[in-house]
Amino acid sequence: MIFHKRKYFLFYLIAVILSTCIAAFIIYELINSYNYEISSAEIRNNGVATIIASRFAGTLREIDFIMQDINDHVTVEQLAFLNGANGRETTELNQLLSRKIASHPWLSGLGVMNQNGIFVGAVNRNRPQDVGADFSFREYFSYLYNNRNENSYFSPVFKETESDDIWLAFSRTLRLKQGQFDGVIFAGLTGQYIAEGLLGHINFAKGGSIALIDIEKGLLFQNPPIYGIVGHKVADPNLDAFILSGSESLTFIDFSPLDNKKKFITFQRADEFPYILVIASIIEVDLEDWYKKAIIYSFGWLFCTIILLLLTYSLRRLYLSNSILGEKNNELQNALKEIKTLRGIVPICSFCKQIRDDKGFWNQVETYVAKYTDAEFSHGICPDCMKKHYPNVYKPIDSGKNKE
Repeated sequence: MIFHKRKYFLFYLIAVILSTCIAAFIIYELINSYNYEISSAEIRNNGVATIIASRFAGTLREIDFIMQDINDHVTVEQLAFLNGANGRETTELNQLLSRKIASHPWLSGLGVMNQNGIFVGAVNRNRPQDVGADFSFREYFSYLYNNRNENSYFSPVFKETESDDIWLAFSRTLRLKQGQFDGVIFAGLTGQYIAEGLLGHINFAKGGSIALIDIEKGLLFQNPPIYGIVGHKVADPNLDAFILSGSESLTFIDFSPLDNKKKFITFQRADEFPYILVIASIIEVDLEDWYKKAIIYSFGWLFCTIILLLLTYSLRRLYLSNSILGEKNNELQNALKEIKTLRGIVPICSFCKQIRDDKGFWNQVETYVAKYTDAEFSHGICPDCMKKHYPNVYKPIDSGKNKE
């Protein structure tokens, strides 16, 4: 019985070992696939951030090239603004600016300011022109006015006072002669147009988002938009650390300061320009397929474990049945041998009546029968032997006929 119990224990032990091996394989596979999904999401976000940052930086370089071309066509008469907004000089300058803005649809505004900060030429897509207006108080003019050795300035995010649009302003020092400050050329982009036209069509991941932040942490645009946060400062210690580090890019997992969801987040500088692209994707969405795979693998392991246990139980029952049948079969075989021995031809001595067994030994009848049957002998003397051997003691038994 102890031997059988050990056999049963061995069956269950094998089942547990197989189930554990399957579980170990599943865990190993899930860990590898999880790391792969994480790595893939990080690589994807880095790639998207690099592409968008390069595209945005390329746009800024093209704007700077446009402003340099405008610089080459501005005249002293146009800057003098002697004939006002309706003068021939202003008309010619506005025609030049209109051609530039028409050929570059992502531009929202172009203008030329003289050294006093007066717009002597301006075109705008969304509202009336500002020709003749004094914008010397604007940072995109005052910075270059106070830093005349600088050639260009890229402003932080600001809100337009008349329209409440969020803008970025790019300004370049106007120099008709080398080293001379003659005014400022202005180019502007609205955050809405950048979000919807320049970069907004990029859909790199389900639940992904793109944002543009200036070096002062002002949010220019967010796509998809989050109401009420564009134009405000972004409070994020990770962003602060990234700006201070001077790194070109940084990818990490954390809660987004914009919507407080756990995300893959990538900060990417727009090359030499003071802007930062923020690429984010929701981690639960990125790992959605992995979660489904984990559920399928878990149910698969549970199914395999149940099958192994049922198979082990069936094998145990089969082994037990075979063991019992084997024992019964042995008993029946032994009994059958005994029955055949007693029913076969039994060699017996004609004189002493001893019986020879299958090994060639002679045994008394009672010894032989007791050996091969369950019968026991009790000795006595039959009447014939009593008469023959003990005639003095022998008494015949009266029959019924004598009595009559």
